[in-house]
Amino acid sequence: SIMHVNNETGVIQPVEDIGKIVKENTRAYFHVDHVQGINKVPLDISGADIDLCTISGHKFHGLKGTGALILNQRISLFPLISGG
Repeated sequence: SIMHVNNETGVIQPVEDIGKIVKENTRAYFHVDHVQGINKVPLDISGADIDLCTISGHKFHGLKGTGALILNQRISLFPLISGG
C-alpha cells in the first residue's frame, strides 16, 4: 500500500513505476491511497497495475465519512460479517 500524494509533504509517488515493480516481483496486491490526489493529480488506475484504490468523498464535495474502494475486476472480496 502506498499513498499517492502525501498530505504533509506534498510528495507525489511514481505509483505507475511502483506498480510495475510490484507486479514483476511479487504476487501481492497493490493498493494506492489516492485521497489527497483525487481531482488534482491524474491517475490511470487500470494502466498502473493498481489492484485496489481508495478515495474519500469529502475531497470532491461529498459528505464527510464517505469514500470508495475501487477494485480491479480480478479481485474478489467477501464480507467478514454479513447481515444487518
